[in-house]
Amino acid sequence: MSEALVGDTLRVTWANLDSFSIKEEIWLESLGGSPGEIEVAHVRLTAHNLGSAAHSFGWAMMIDTDINGNDAAPISTSYGYSANSNRYYAPGLPSIWRAYQSATYPPRRGPCRRWASSPALKP
Repeated sequence: MSEALVGDTLRVTWANLDSFSIKEEIWLESLGGSPGEIEVAHVRLTAHNLGSAAHSFGWAMMIDTDINGNDAAPISTSYGYSANSNRYYAPGLPSIWRAYQSATYPPRRGPCRRWASSPALKP
């Protein structure tokens, strides 16, 4: 596995996993007028077959919301508000995901900080 921060994009590559490789790219984008208003995390996953045999694989994604030390930050999605975590499965993945500082309603949005490359990211 190799990891690099290229500009504002975190790139993680698993080079040879049983004759295929996977590259994951993650970057943040602010679409709002002020920080924390509308933040978007983009994720791109690319797989390359390095051999001649066909491969099947799936992708599981977990979004862990940690705001100001609250690792159980409440969320809202296109399906509504929840004071705790939820699981979503394709094809029913929410189109919008927001995390909040506290469970009071209506909640206050928290800032989305830039991240640095971290050895804690493992396949």
